[in-house]
Amino acid sequence: MAGVADRGGGMNPDDAAHAFDRFYRADASRNRDSGGSGLGLSIAKAIVDAHGGEIALDTGINAGTRVTIRLPRAHRDVPARYPRPELTPAPRG
Repeated sequence: MAGVADRGGGMNPDDAAHAFDRFYRADASRNRDSGGSGLGLSIAKAIVDAHGGEIALDTGINAGTRVTIRLPRAHRDVPARYPRPELTPAPRG
């Protein structure tokens, strides 16, 4: 399990419900010039989902925000370098 937290202003429940949506910005006054494109959490979620993991958001107004990621362990019988059989290189010979 890994997580990232801040002690900022947090999010209200309506904004938290959309935090993983692409291009969503809780602060409507922000734009690309002032920072952020609204893609960070949606990209993180896509990566975590692709690996069969879970991503969670814990936030509240004036309570900061914590994002926690859980990824499954690799199977011991599968080499880490080639986790899926279809990615295993063909034998040379």
